[in-house]
Amino acid sequence: RDITQRKEMEAELETGRQRLADALAHMADGLVIYDRDARIVMCNEQYRAMFPATADLRVPGTRLEDVLRAAVERNEQTDVARDKIDEWIDATMAAFGKPVDRDIHLHDGRWLATRMRPMVDGGIIAVFTDITATKAAEAALSELNLRLAGLASTDSLTGLANRSGYDEAMKSEFARSERAGS
Repeated sequence: RDITQRKEMEAELETGRQRLADALAHMADGLVIYDRDARIVMCNEQYRAMFPATADLRVPGTRLEDVLRAAVERNEQTDVARDKIDEWIDATMAAFGKPVDRDIHLHDGRWLATRMRPMVDGGIIAVFTDITATKAAEAALSELNLRLAGLASTDSLTGLANRSGYDEAMKSEFARSERAGS
């Protein structure tokens, strides 16, 4: 029997697998795939490195619920109150299989953007991107805007409110007066 075509297909499959492995290994984002039972099927090393306190749990076979609980209990994730862990896990698990975009604030000050998308088989694929620099830039820009607003409404020589500051104060006072009915 001629098995040339079969051997070519096997070689092509192996090449495809190697390309996928290389892509996962060299991408900047963390990637994890959960099956329909919310168990990790596969993840790349970047994903595990993004969560050093729970990296030991972020391996194939681990339940999402266990990862979430450990992230809070090990103080890796700071935006969940300890007395609300079960409620938060229930809400997260209820959203499993639905498209979700959210930002996660970690204890070390880093911010991660999470994009979760459902897969055909009932599982989800999640991509985690470090957005710490973006969040820092947003905070700096917001602070600069506040300073600029202050400079725009204050006379630089006297430090008193200028015409622009006066107009804003009057507008605010008229609105307050109108709300109070006086």
